[in-house]
Amino acid sequence: MLQQKFKLVSFDVRNEAFDYITLPSNDSTCSGCPVAYRNWIGLLDFHGGENYSCSLWVLDKDQMPRTCTKLYTLRLNYSIATKMEITNVELPIELVTEVLSRLPLKSLLRFRCVCKSWKSLISSPDFAHLHLARYHHDSDDNTSIFTLTRGNDRWMLRCSHTFSKITTMCGRNQPDNDFNWPENYYASGYSVNGLLLLSKSRWSEDPKLVRTEIMLCNPVIGKVHKLPTIEFCGTTLGLGFDPSNNDYKVVAIARFPSISVHVYTFSTGTWRSINNYSEGIEYGRYSPNILIEGTIFWVINYYQKGSRMMSFDVKCEVFDYIALPPDDSTCWRYPVVHRKGVGLLDLDLFGSHSCSLWVMEKGHTPWNWSKLYTVDLQGACVPDIICFKKNGRLIFATSKDGVRLYDFETQHMKHLMKSHSFYSRRSFVLKYCTLYKESLVLL
Repeated sequence: MLQQKFKLVSFDVRNEAFDYITLPSNDSTCSGCPVAYRNWIGLLDFHGGENYSCSLWVLDKDQMPRTCTKLYTLRLNYSIATKMEITNVELPIELVTEVLSRLPLKSLLRFRCVCKSWKSLISSPDFAHLHLARYHHDSDDNTSIFTLTRGNDRWMLRCSHTFSKITTMCGRNQPDNDFNWPENYYASGYSVNGLLLLSKSRWSEDPKLVRTEIMLCNPVIGKVHKLPTIEFCGTTLGLGFDPSNNDYKVVAIARFPSISVHVYTFSTGTWRSINNYSEGIEYGRYSPNILIEGTIFWVINYYQKGSRMMSFDVKCEVFDYIALPPDDSTCWRYPVVHRKGVGLLDLDLFGSHSCSLWVMEKGHTPWNWSKLYTVDLQGACVPDIICFKKNGRLIFATSKDGVRLYDFETQHMKHLMKSHSFYSRRSFVLKYCTLYKESLVLL
């Protein structure tokens, strides 16, 4: 088996000097991660392949050159008897937490059966946030695509690189998952940390108002959180996350009988009305919202009047309005996340059949926009956008050519799936699509 040599690189901040420490040799299925262990330097040694295991090494303080000593090995062989084999002595809870936070969701759900302490740890909100930070690393690597099909409300997860199936169809009357999509509920915006924002509206006793039922759901673990019902009309919803408090908020913008703004805070379980917004909230068609570093963004498309972007700071609960580049009436605009910054997709539906990517220049007030790329959609009339990835790759579908992936940076087009899979009588069968990160939130 191929042997690899790993080195630990250190940097003395005061003396501005590097040092290199040779680590134990391992096979090609191993990856290492430095950790702090009992006020000293440790190394977690992860072994993949068929049998998962993790070893803890510590750096010897007094020996020169530096050497490492293996303290523990944790074997992650999950048996039918739902028990874990642990060699040597009982592992510290800090090490167990460090290891578990780097494992996929499916394994963690099984490992709740190991013992009461593991179940309590994995089910805690703090561990859910730690797992999001450690396992996903804010990248597209472990991100999938959540799709919901019209008519039967079947949902599944697909690979964000190839669009191939990750899970089987799940939905009403489907035994593959505990979560059945609630009837007549619609999803708003994009997923946030594995949560979807669902709503259902019906007329209230007052004929001028609409009764809106809202819930947060984590479909992969089959958990829902229902919000208190609100009565407004013409409501636009957005889901946000405040990283400073590890708290989620839902903002509801009602436009009838008068414009009003209401915020639901997950930690308190209550709605509040806020008044510190300008009268810039106007009637128009709101795009699906995105969330970047604690701020929600929408694009409001005004009929025959152009468009502009509106933002909402989740922590401070303040709105702002951003002018967009000039466009014509044939364009439809979407806010997107590009390289952790704010981007704008300019989709010409009926004119040149092109798509442009704009990015917001940071540090400029008022906001400036730069056009990075313009792509010819090769005659694709009215494409259906599936998702836009942070690395600049757009996945869309047309009734003629099926699902395609376009890389703006390399200008390469790739066919992922034939047209008949997602079109019935030339109508797009996907009711809802979003980039999705599996998480333990709401467990």
